[in-house]
Amino acid sequence: MDHTKLSEGRPFRLFEAISVFAFLLIIALAVLQVLSRFLPDQLGGSLSFIWTAELATNMFIFVIFVGSAATQIRGEHIKITIVSDRITERVPYLYEVLIHLFGLVFAGVVVSAAYAQTRAAWGSGGLAIQWFHSGYLYAFILMGFSLIAISEAALAARNLAEWRAERNRIPDN
Repeated sequence: MDHTKLSEGRPFRLFEAISVFAFLLIIALAVLQVLSRFLPDQLGGSLSFIWTAELATNMFIFVIFVGSAATQIRGEHIKITIVSDRITERVPYLYEVLIHLFGLVFAGVVVSAAYAQTRAAWGSGGLAIQWFHSGYLYAFILMGFSLIAISEAALAARNLAEWRAERNRIPDN
């Protein structure tokens, strides 16, 4: 299945740019954390950025779920192909539809649970960063799996259309 059309659009490019920015922010926060521990000893002062570790952890969670959605949209996730390699030529489209429908159901369950957790945890602040609600972490999961669900639905529809086109094709004799 060719996933390139799903990953060519402008929204996906913006999504990738946000992911790269978040990853670069993680690196910057890690460097700031190291410097805040090393420099005060060298300069004889006191400097503490305790919040950098918490924010870096939260951004890492964001990158994981956004990255998993991007991987799904591009079709670059790990696949176990023991069954799909043994399927005849007429069935693969239906097999792919079934796999994407299972993925859609799974993503729907995760989206539902993440939405409930986002609402439940929205008012509680973080340990070092009070303005960063715990609900944001669940919102990252909600966003990532919503994108996965959209991707699964689009891929299932595309495979179904390909199966119909293949079924209606007149064989060459």
